Amino acid sequence: MLKQTKVPFVNGVGKTLPHLEKGVRYTFVDHGYYMTALRPGETEELKPELPEQEWAYHQQHPVKEWRIGGNHHAIL
Repeated sequence: MLKQTKVPFVNGVGKTLPHLEKGVRYTFVDHGYYMTALRPGETEELKPELPEQEWAYHQQHPVKEWRIGGNHHAIL
C-alpha cells in the first residue's frame, strides 16, 4: 500500500499554485514529487524548480540501470 504524501501543485509554466480554483476542470499530471494542474488548453511549458522535493523523491526512488546483453543498457 502506498503512503500518502503532500506534494505541491504547479501550473503549466512551473509556478506553484496556492490553491485550486473551484469550478475549474483541471488535467493532473503526476511527476512523483509534484503534480501539474493544467486548465483546459494549457500545456506543460516549464519544469518547476523544487530541489528539496526532487532530492527527497530520488533518494526514495533511485534510477535503476539494467544490462541488456553486450554493451547495451537501458535506464529505467
